[in-house]
Amino acid sequence: MNICLLGDSILDNGAYTRGQPSVVDHLNQILGGSQQATLLAVDGSLTAQVQQQARALPPDATHVVVSSGGNDALQHEGVLQHRAASVGDALLSFEEPLRKLEADYRRVLEELKTRGLPTLCCTIYNGWMEDPLTRTIVPIALSLFNDVIFRLALEYHVPVLDLRRVCTKASDYANPTEPSGPGGRKIAAAIAEVIAGAVAV
Repeated sequence: MNICLLGDSILDNGAYTRGQPSVVDHLNQILGGSQQATLLAVDGSLTAQVQQQARALPPDATHVVVSSGGNDALQHEGVLQHRAASVGDALLSFEEPLRKLEADYRRVLEELKTRGLPTLCCTIYNGWMEDPLTRTIVPIALSLFNDVIFRLALEYHVPVLDLRRVCTKASDYANPTEPSGPGGRKIAAAIAEVIAGAVAV
């Protein structure tokens, strides 16, 4: 088994763990033996760049995990500060970012479809914002982006791991948006539970 990780810093979090194991380190420890995980995710990647990661899958890849979309959302965080005449106007400001995410994510899934490998998509987690108001607003906005992921995963018959249910504590984050060492272990264990079966988080 070779589980290949595609996406951004949710999976490529080694730069943020302060010497603790990263997600891929934890996953390799959990798998052990002849099973392994391969990191193709790159910190800072947008979903449009993940298609290239998918094209770089090694010949021995057996499973694929995709965790992307968070950086696409971060590109538009300024929208949260815009004044709007109505709630409808505020929602309309997300229309173009969501349309682009859907197009880019679809390309990733189309690329993976050609490989025919079991694939697992991850939602964008909520992060841990220091300001309580921001911590309330961000999950509401991210739910729009996560809806894109859920809809496309359903269309392509791909299971979804909801990371919002995995990383739920401040200690799961090294900063407002990156997984800590402990958070990375929870992510790795959740991936292993879905793919390899019965591994406790």
